Amino acid sequence: LVACDKHNTAYRVLKMDRTLIERPSEHEPEPRANKMSSSDISASVNSEMPTMEATHTAKPTLRRLSDFLTEDPHIYSQEEIQEMLDMVHFGNRRMRADGTEETASSGGLKPVIKAYGVVGFIRFLDCYYLTLITRRAKVGSIGGNAIYTIKGTETFPLKPAERVPGSMESDHNTDPSSMLLSMWNRGKRSVGLGLTNREIAELRYQGLYQVVDLTKNFYYSYT
Repeated sequence: LVACDKHNTAYRVLKMDRTLIERPSEHEPEPRANKMSSSDISASVNSEMPTMEATHTAKPTLRRLSDFLTEDPHIYSQEEIQEMLDMVHFGNRRMRADGTEETASSGGLKPVIKAYGVVGFIRFLDCYYLTLITRRAKVGSIGGNAIYTIKGTETFPLKPAERVPGSMESDHNTDPSSMLLSMWNRGKRSVGLGLTNREIAELRYQGLYQVVDLTKNFYYSYT
């Protein structure tokens, strides 16, 4: 996240490492297909109750915000920030297993949105969210300091980076059958199928958060 002053002479950077958002999950043992007697049924039901309740708690592998987000203390000039962005862009281009570069539409660095301020970060159960001010309006001034009101916001989920099929890392470390299964699961989730209890609760909390209207009685100043 790159910020600048109104003269476009001083730049600051807020770094978010998506590879550090979650801790590596421990492999759970596969359930055994053992037959249970009638005397074991009540014990089994009681042991599963905490697991069902746990689906409405935060994801255990999710790290703290400070573990993957850092504020760069350096103040960059326009030339310095452009050099850094170019370096990030070329360093993140995706390469195929044969060493050739993929199409220009994949990989690299692309601008997502222009914003006028950061409202903040919020976390529910599944991930963190970043809310930005996308539209503003000047409503007055106090002692020469301009006062603005929010006219529009947009919220972005901060989720771990996923391996992309066709990339070098994916080709060497990903089994084709598991890659197809992952694509199938993402397709089901995109239309609301196969959601876990935690994901259903996450959608409900997202809806409640969107009800909060930041365009009313919320003012801020840069100075």
